[in-house]
Amino acid sequence: DQNKLFLYLLAYIKDQYYIRQDTLVDIFLKSVQSILNTAKKKIKEVEHKNRTNRNKAIKTIAESSKSSRNIIEKITSIVKSSVLTEKGKIIDIEILLDAYHREYGKHEKEQLTTIENKLSKTNVSEDFFSAVESLSIKLQRRVANILKCIEFNDSTSSPTLLKAIKYYSLNSNIIDERAPLGFLSTVEKKSVLNNGKMRVSLYKALLFIHIADAIKSGKLNLKHSYRYKAIHEYMIDENAWKENKQALLENTGLKGFSDFTTVISELEEKLNAKYNSVNERFLSGDNPHLTLKDQLLKIDTPKKYNDSVEYVSSLLSDAGYVPVLQILADVNQATNFTSHFKHHSIKHKRLKPSSQAIFAGILAKGCNIGVNRISNISIGISESALANTVKWCFNLKNIQIANTHVLHSI
Repeated sequence: DQNKLFLYLLAYIKDQYYIRQDTLVDIFLKSVQSILNTAKKKIKEVEHKNRTNRNKAIKTIAESSKSSRNIIEKITSIVKSSVLTEKGKIIDIEILLDAYHREYGKHEKEQLTTIENKLSKTNVSEDFFSAVESLSIKLQRRVANILKCIEFNDSTSSPTLLKAIKYYSLNSNIIDERAPLGFLSTVEKKSVLNNGKMRVSLYKALLFIHIADAIKSGKLNLKHSYRYKAIHEYMIDENAWKENKQALLENTGLKGFSDFTTVISELEEKLNAKYNSVNERFLSGDNPHLTLKDQLLKIDTPKKYNDSVEYVSSLLSDAGYVPVLQILADVNQATNFTSHFKHHSIKHKRLKPSSQAIFAGILAKGCNIGVNRISNISIGISESALANTVKWCFNLKNIQIANTHVLHSI
């Protein structure tokens, strides 16, 4: 049937296209996150290097403040002196100031200016922008072409970001002051337009970061995707629901929930019945987990042991499947075939592998899983212990004896 053949082919192509769109987005998100992590690491390194200089600057400022206070105290004592004349006070103050300027003046002023410049540059945001800008080329090599291949849904995505994405796709090599800046914050705009000059690398890096954040938050959605569509696109279309409501409910086994009034009344009856049951058991003293203290209800929830292994086993049993590990354990309980897996050398009698290690070795070899992988997914069995068990106990003679023993026990 050629029509069915073409239908299968089209379905396959669509499926592969959706998968590749999702894969490209995954690569995009991981690449952006990797750059962000590297940028944060760089900031920490710079912060660590600047810590010593900052401490020196604080010490210098403290010493300058101390020397300034000393000169002020001396001038104050001269002004308040009752012995000196007005002319004498002026002469002493001039001598004191001249000595201060000779000793501290020029050098201290230059030092304080340098410190002030350093401290003004200590800006967390600017450090982040500088780190991101230095990594922008690396990020562009990874994701620039990916961004041009991804198809975003215009009707469910942020118009501001879409405008910037379309501009970038058409003008990636000639980004200038005309580039859309609406998606940037005030601080980011100020940093990108540094004194009226466009920092292109920073702009591109921030665009990629904003796109990644928007995809994660749902502000940007793909047109062809399995995992990155708008939430309402995963639901039944509103028009289709109105036209085929009864058929859809019937096909999904939800016909009994079509009438809200009927459903809510039934739920009210069940809820009232449950309240009556709980109240009656409480009043009769049959519920030890519910107590009344100071007109407040106190509920003591009993602990429940959840055995995940037992739960999985029950699910497999209900589905008609029995785990291989359970089969091995049951056979070993009936035949004790693991006792035949002994060390091939009499001198090494101390090596007596556990039944779990034997089971793991059988699964590793019999199912072609491998010793390394089976040890990684096994609890309580180390890789070295399992490797030694397989190496020294899984010889042909032991396997044949254990197999014969099981066959004779049937």
